[in-house]
Amino acid sequence: GLYDMIGNVWEVTSDFYAPGHDPNEQHDPQGPSEQAAFYPANPHTPSRVMKGGSFLCAPNYCQRYRPSARDGRDPTLGASNVGFRLVYDHAPAA
Repeated sequence: GLYDMIGNVWEVTSDFYAPGHDPNEQHDPQGPSEQAAFYPANPHTPSRVMKGGSFLCAPNYCQRYRPSARDGRDPTLGASNVGFRLVYDHAPAA
């Protein structure tokens, strides 16, 4: 829910990843296109944005366990500390 924005895993999003943010996009930034996506650790694969942090974020390794934390991730690879969030848009009754 709205009050539980981080959990036990990094959340992979639908946005493609590039380092940094466009300062002009402050409301619902869309990120780069698939062709412009770039993650330095894996430059040949379009990476998705993953957010939040995980249970593996030890204080001496990962101090970014917060909703605004973001990193790149190859969407074809799985791990025990990476997941996704489902969203359901309930239509009001007629």
